[in-house]
Amino acid sequence: MPIMKLGRILFPVCFIFCLSTALGAAEVAFPYGRFSLKLPPLENPYPGFGGYFTTISLGQKTALWNPASLAKLKLSEFSWDTFIGAGHSSGTKTSRVDEPSGSIDWSGDPASTARINYGIYFREEAAIPANAPTEAVDINSRVDSQTSGSGLNFSAAQRVNDWLVVGFSTRNPIDADADIGGIFPATGKIFADLHGFRSDDLLVKSDGVLQYTFHSGGVITTMETTSPVWIGFLSQEVSVPVQNLIELRNNLKIDAPFVGTIAASHQKFHAGLNYIPISASGSINNDVRAVVPESATDQYLYVPNFDPNDPNAGGNWMVDPDLYGTSAGYSKKQITLPSGELVANAKYRGFYQGNTSRFDLGMMYDVNEWITVGLMLENLTGSKVTLQGSGLSAYYSYRQVNTAEAETLFQPGSSSNWSPISNNWFTSYEAGATKLMLEEEKTISLPKRLRYGVAFKRPFLIALDWEQNHSPITLKLSDNPQDVVISDLNFLHLGIESQLFSMPVIIRSGLTWLFKPSVSGLTADQQKGVNDAFSMLGGLPVKFDLGTTFNMWDYKVDGNCGISALSLINAMQFDSTSLNLGKTVFAGLAVARDPWTIAYQAEFDPLSTAAAYGVKTKDAGERKFEMSDVRLVQTIGLTYRF
Repeated sequence: MPIMKLGRILFPVCFIFCLSTALGAAEVAFPYGRFSLKLPPLENPYPGFGGYFTTISLGQKTALWNPASLAKLKLSEFSWDTFIGAGHSSGTKTSRVDEPSGSIDWSGDPASTARINYGIYFREEAAIPANAPTEAVDINSRVDSQTSGSGLNFSAAQRVNDWLVVGFSTRNPIDADADIGGIFPATGKIFADLHGFRSDDLLVKSDGVLQYTFHSGGVITTMETTSPVWIGFLSQEVSVPVQNLIELRNNLKIDAPFVGTIAASHQKFHAGLNYIPISASGSINNDVRAVVPESATDQYLYVPNFDPNDPNAGGNWMVDPDLYGTSAGYSKKQITLPSGELVANAKYRGFYQGNTSRFDLGMMYDVNEWITVGLMLENLTGSKVTLQGSGLSAYYSYRQVNTAEAETLFQPGSSSNWSPISNNWFTSYEAGATKLMLEEEKTISLPKRLRYGVAFKRPFLIALDWEQNHSPITLKLSDNPQDVVISDLNFLHLGIESQLFSMPVIIRSGLTWLFKPSVSGLTADQQKGVNDAFSMLGGLPVKFDLGTTFNMWDYKVDGNCGISALSLINAMQFDSTSLNLGKTVFAGLAVARDPWTIAYQAEFDPLSTAAAYGVKTKDAGERKFEMSDVRLVQTIGLTYRF
């Protein structure tokens, strides 16, 4: 049994473990990673005031807040927005990674000192000195991150008659790519220490003396050497190099190509409807292959060179130190490696496509000249995107270890050749009890929201909106045995605008407050963290805006800034139409004269900023975040209203 254990351990440790190690070290092992994000031009309909107000009317740009707002358009409106700058980071990240090593007791005898020591080297075999220990090695990874615009946005609205207005706006897609690729070398080395090794008739004592039991003609004879045997037999090494070829290409595209809006008025009552077609697609193409390089040479094990069925010949070997004590008394057992051949691979690939349409219904009522109330039913029909999968494939496979000769691996007189990596493939579609197969169909519910609010226009503008988000968020966390579900998301939106005394200056501010949601599936510690986070007034601020406008002769100059966590919530809800999707930290400047407005908007780019910070070289043992690490995405827009 000990030899069988050796045969089962020897080569899985060398090449299958090499593969799994490479996969586990993916964040530092790949020499090249390209991440790109394409976003539609940024929008901020009411800079400094906040967003999602059902009672604010600024033409087609507030139709997503409430389509009924379009009914208050005076005559016509045209606007366009385009990217003028985007975040980009590129560089090489050097990671210091420890090569793993360890030992295994494979003798089956608790009192034995026989061990297999192994090491996994993240280097080419030729670059590893003889008997070199594992060490910390530097792995250079090339990182390229790019955020850019996905196209020009255009909107137009036209009053048809006294009671009807129609509007149309294009909305370019969100397109994300993540490509990681390269060749990662891993060399597995086995160092077998046979002191204390026992297998059937063979015993190597802890002092290196070899003992063998002969069976001949019904007579059992046990003999042993008078001193330790040759050290080349007691300590042996096997090396298996593997090249891991890694190609990971993934893409996600969400497209809501346009928003069509129709709004009507009757005296003080206004109503509107949005129509938004939505499509989504995802491409998954991940392939990892383990190949024994063509340069790999066959390995050798040494075994005692005597006939185990001839006690006389064996006895002569046992008493002759020129045989048992030197290489002359041993034969080479050749271990054949499949040089240049594939020995393991894993695939995870497929394509998803789905389409749907979203309808929003909004209403506004002017109670009098200074009070307006509004209602917005976003995603009125509760639309869902059903993604249909095609070309789905998810599995891993490897060539099985041939253990037919493992029982006699070190036995005298055994076969002089062994091909441990067979041509028989083992394929699995699950890891443990988890199925690897991609779902043939996946349904994603679009956010469904109910918002209602009121605006007071005297003595200054105050807008209040209450939002009920009816779409729960489901998260799969590695530390949690079950899914985490966040529901009952309720928000309070507050916006204030006022003239600063009698000066030609207007100041405005906006705040969005998230009340404590219902969360299930958390551990006790996680639930305590949530309770502590929402202990202040039962909620948390998740968005804050600040802005000001200076009236200078015939011009209005507007400046604004803000910070928001709503983009994270929007992303988790698959909400591609939200005006907050790209906003985390943002600022802008606008200049208006008569019907013309030109606006500049800049937003913090988390993806490219993280990449810029990640590839920085540490100074004096520290890596500090600096303003030079910040990357921005920038938009310029032009609007004409009359």
